[in-house]
Amino acid sequence: MRVRRRLILAAYFYIVIMSAFNMICVASVPDLINYQGFLTDASGNPVAPPGEYTVEFRIWSDATSTDAATNLIWGRSFSVTVVDGRFNVILSDDGDAIQEPTAVNKLTHAFADAERYIQLTITKTPNGSVSPPISIEPRQRILSAPYALQSKRVGPGAIATDSLQDECVTPEKLQKANLRVGPYVHNVWTVPAGGDFKPVSNCYVDIELTGQRPVLIHFDGVYIETTGDSCASFKIYRDGADINLNYRQFNNLGLAQLPGSILLWFDYFAGDGTSVVPGPHRYQLYVRACSSSSERLQVRGSLVALEL
Repeated sequence: MRVRRRLILAAYFYIVIMSAFNMICVASVPDLINYQGFLTDASGNPVAPPGEYTVEFRIWSDATSTDAATNLIWGRSFSVTVVDGRFNVILSDDGDAIQEPTAVNKLTHAFADAERYIQLTITKTPNGSVSPPISIEPRQRILSAPYALQSKRVGPGAIATDSLQDECVTPEKLQKANLRVGPYVHNVWTVPAGGDFKPVSNCYVDIELTGQRPVLIHFDGVYIETTGDSCASFKIYRDGADINLNYRQFNNLGLAQLPGSILLWFDYFAGDGTSVVPGPHRYQLYVRACSSSSERLQVRGSLVALEL
């Protein structure tokens, strides 16, 4: 029975897609998708004869568009063995190229957006080439397998240090993420009582900003060593200017290490007079003693800035 244009694809179709966050590496995952299908003719009978068929698989961003330049994302051609209408194929980048150019060459890059549709085109049967090729309609939308939905988020503690491959977090990748770490400092000095905020020497971070996204500024460790009634306040300045970010004040600590999560600031660029313009900027940690006596202060760690 010859294959007809009204060829129907019935479902035995499942897809499991796992994607990796560009800044975090985990154990290698095969860049493959298992596809199972059932081919019938216009009467609903399994196609005949059985044997080797050549099928082109295309992934589109639209259910009906034929504008390949705009909507064709990925495509490859595979030889599949059809028995009683059933076939199984492993989709990968190893298939033969199709005629049209595609948006991406790697299958794992084809799922940057949620709207994706797969289309099959029969170009050859055991009887020979099909002219013109038969595209099976309608296209089938690609959906997540239930547990794959969990990969949209990473639970607390899901990635441990020993889960990362060696050298997978590189300076080049951090550069792309617009994450900057300032120099490590270990300063010990006496801060006079009262007065204005003073810069912590060498405790700064330089970053090139787009000016369109908020910036997280974090200091990873502060030690305060004082006697009696102690009080110290910390604040972040941008380019040597007070940008009205809330200060963090700590009282009666004696000798203590402050939790790093306390020393967090967000620079939102709200559009007021202190809003940042795109370009290079420097954030620096400032401190003042707010008690009636001077404070002996230790600061250890680095200032970190991340444009979100």
